[in-house]
Amino acid sequence: FIIVLIAIVFFVKNRTFQDVPRDRWPPSALRALWEPLRDLSESRNRSARYESRWYNLAGYCLRPGLGFPLDEIRIKAIWPVFHLGVKHTKDLQCWAEWWILWRRVAAGLSRPHHEEIGRRLLPFLLPAKTGVVKKAARPKPEPHELAEMWRCAASLERISAEQKESLGQVLAKELSLPNLANHVLWSIGRLGARSLLYGPANTAVPCETAERWLDVMIARDFASGRETTDAIFALGQLAKLCGDRTRDIDAELRVRVLEKLEKLGANDNDLKPVREYTEREAGEQGQALGDALPIGLRLVPGTNEPGV
Repeated sequence: FIIVLIAIVFFVKNRTFQDVPRDRWPPSALRALWEPLRDLSESRNRSARYESRWYNLAGYCLRPGLGFPLDEIRIKAIWPVFHLGVKHTKDLQCWAEWWILWRRVAAGLSRPHHEEIGRRLLPFLLPAKTGVVKKAARPKPEPHELAEMWRCAASLERISAEQKESLGQVLAKELSLPNLANHVLWSIGRLGARSLLYGPANTAVPCETAERWLDVMIARDFASGRETTDAIFALGQLAKLCGDRTRDIDAELRVRVLEKLEKLGANDNDLKPVREYTEREAGEQGQALGDALPIGLRLVPGTNEPGV
């Protein structure tokens, strides 16, 4: 990893974007940094610190998993890491960075990939059915990891609408609690989004489901600060006008959502996608992904899913 860090410093210092914040680095630079990380992937197991940093750097360099030449090859190179799993299983940061990695590259993963990640996540996120003992491979995650598990699950746009609805119902119940965990609003916004970032339209949850979640959110008084910001995001995702009658919410409910957004202090950029059909801007896509998109990249809804 010392070699990787030296390579990063050398690379950055010898490029014209050396004074540019890292969220403005072009995808060509980010993908170039992936090459030494790939070559040293086995070294990540030397210690928990190495492992967690490898996951963090790999996910950052490959995000969002598609959009740049040869990204499909890069995703094929990193996917075996999923089957190998976390080496330092007692380290909380390793687990958190693990789920962040798969959230960051989720757009480049196929439906079978999403379903496989979902099979690992769902036993921890969904309540066990009555009379059924839920079996999990490890103890209940700590709150920090659990939040990243939820964010990762909410980013799996290619899992079925039924699975998304089950996950969202758990979060909708939490909206009645006095204090919300940081992941709840962002995750329910992603799970109930009317217009998907990259997944097929038939995996969006039913319109009636999104409307039920909106009713609960409209009735809630949100705390100022991050909770208000996340509420504006979630309301906007659930009520976004997409021009499809099977996915667009009821007109009267849309008016109530706009009133709630205005009460929360939403600006014109937040209100416009609820009032009228608009294409997602790169900034809005980045907010929905949880990371800024590499400069120059945009996701196109309904694109063909990547190969396995």
